[in-house]
Amino acid sequence: MEVLANVSKNFYIEKRRTLGLYHIVHKSSCDLVPYSAKHIKINEITDTKDIVTKISDKFGRVEKCQVCFKN
Repeated sequence: MEVLANVSKNFYIEKRRTLGLYHIVHKSSCDLVPYSAKHIKINEITDTKDIVTKISDKFGRVEKCQVCFKN
């Protein structure tokens, strides 16, 4: 499933689900975000702790990037 609508200031979510199961959310500083049409910029969320909970309503299952959310 691909999400085509724009939906945080500091986050990007992959349009395509990884392994068809979940979307991955990245911080804007992540080296893995190519800033292309394959990602949607998320502008309305500022709290890193609740990012998955807040965007899962729109995108279904969401996982944090293991590179940029490792801390």
